[in-house]
Amino acid sequence: MNDDQIQSVVDEVIRDRLQPVQIVSVHTVRDEDFEGDDIIRVTVVVDSPASAFDPARLSSLVRFLRPRLAEISEKSFPLISFMSKAEAKALAL
Repeated sequence: MNDDQIQSVVDEVIRDRLQPVQIVSVHTVRDEDFEGDDIIRVTVVVDSPASAFDPARLSSLVRFLRPRLAEISEKSFPLISFMSKAEAKALAL
């Protein structure tokens, strides 16, 4: 598995699961957690109000991501965070 494959899988699952939320971009970065385990930091930039999110779909994202990542032999755990389009612009994402 390579970073492009991870990016593609994560982007696809998040866009599919979070419809109709307006997703501006999805960024993935390999990292390690505080115990040294491999993780994938996922930052989702959105241009929708919080009310657009379905809590059930939001809370189940990791459950849908893990099997899809496993299909490309990726075992790292995805840690997902969200930010608004304005926040991303301020951080130059």
